[in-house]
Amino acid sequence: MRQDKRKVKYTMTIAPQRYRGKSPSIEDGQESGRTPVERFYELLGARASERKLAQDEAVAESLLTEGFRPEDLAFAVEWAIAHIPKVKSFGLIPYIMHQALQARDDAQHAEEAQRDAEARIDEQLHQEREEQDRRRRLAELRASLPAETLAALQRRAEEALAADGVDRTSLGYDVLVKLKRDELLEWECPPADVGVSQGDRDTAAVEPSTDW
Repeated sequence: MRQDKRKVKYTMTIAPQRYRGKSPSIEDGQESGRTPVERFYELLGARASERKLAQDEAVAESLLTEGFRPEDLAFAVEWAIAHIPKVKSFGLIPYIMHQALQARDDAQHAEEAQRDAEARIDEQLHQEREEQDRRRRLAELRASLPAETLAALQRRAEEALAADGVDRTSLGYDVLVKLKRDELLEWECPPADVGVSQGDRDTAAVEPSTDW
């Protein structure tokens, strides 16, 4: 059994009326991240792609690495499905782990834990929607710019990374360039500039920013 390294006051007493049994990973001594993920989608009544399962398995493994026990994950899955309807992805489980365990170990504050979990999920879903809108807007901006402008942004992104001491051999360099390019694009074409003409936008994207 993995040693619990968390600095929180949680006991390992499972409320029998809320916990439906140990996961196979606990019974056979395996701490696989796939088990709670598969159980989550089974309870949800949904099918996830293999790619999604792999992503969520990595999330579960991360939680185990942080010190949560397999039974903690198992309970959190059961509790989330039963009490937090907006949790439709295992990827949201980390945001409510502590609330789930509080509800398990402190019955007097179970309702408070549920309200807190609902608020955290609402906040996370809001942030995810904002990020999706941001990515969509950036994609539209990139599609509206000529190849020459995009190439200029690419060069400026590479130069900015070089100035920060990041060379081309750095791990994930291509991703860092894309992030820096989008940062430049977002800086020079904020949402208020949606109505700016194409010519003005191209010029703004090419000319170096005096604040950079």
